[in-house]
Amino acid sequence: MPESLKKVSIIGAGLIGGAVGRTIKNRLKGCRVSFYDKSGANAAKAVKLGFADEYAGEVKDCIEGAELIIAAAPVGSFKSIFSKISQLTDQNSIVTDVGSTKVIVSEWAEEILGKGVFIGSHPIAGSEKSGIDNASDVRLESARCIITPCVSASEEKISFLSDFWQSLGMQTSIMTAARHDSIYAVLSHLPHAAAAAMVLSTPQEFIKYAGKGFRDTTRIAEGDSDIWTDIFMTNSENMLNCLDGIIEKLEKLKFFISNNYLSELREFFEEAREYRKKIDK
Repeated sequence: MPESLKKVSIIGAGLIGGAVGRTIKNRLKGCRVSFYDKSGANAAKAVKLGFADEYAGEVKDCIEGAELIIAAAPVGSFKSIFSKISQLTDQNSIVTDVGSTKVIVSEWAEEILGKGVFIGSHPIAGSEKSGIDNASDVRLESARCIITPCVSASEEKISFLSDFWQSLGMQTSIMTAARHDSIYAVLSHLPHAAAAAMVLSTPQEFIKYAGKGFRDTTRIAEGDSDIWTDIFMTNSENMLNCLDGIIEKLEKLKFFISNNYLSELREFFEEAREYRKKIDK
């Protein structure tokens, strides 16, 4: 049970890794948190900020004696991380992550770590900010965490991981990696693409006139470019389908405007309005 956890190791001292470390320290008394980051300065900062008890200069020292290992670096680095820890873990180990894509990560994990070791996790608690310095602004409590077990994962390990996230105040949902990637391509990744496209379509001299609507709609375009490149390329098939879908809607909108189809245009906006109203109910 999470209450009896003695040590959690977090590989990657960034926004979500820092938030996880901080929340463990606040809620799981007696559990030690150890960080490793390729930037030793970031790992040291995790300790300075009170998000960890210690940091290590080598991965092996970070994960020694840990009951749970969390990969919290950009998704594109996970294959390398799994390779580094593969000789240091066994079938009793539990490895998870906090990344935004799951299918390819699960495939890497099973190939490198072996079956039954890795169970994916995705805390839905990020922001457009990045880095350990902004981790204090991330609240895991009451947020949702998606858990994506491989077929080989034991019920015992799934239950342990679910209990762990719940002990941090999160609500957990369990689904397949494929379903996760399909859902979050729409709910998370496509909005980022749309925000980025809007910003890049806006002349610089217009920005000083921007109001709250434009700023709210494009806020997420500030997200770390390396992280988002990794996300799109590790969920490319779903992203291409989503982009086709939104392009189709925009082409329809363009057609209505260019042909002066007022009733169809109004119906387009009314359908969107009614759909959006249901989201907050």
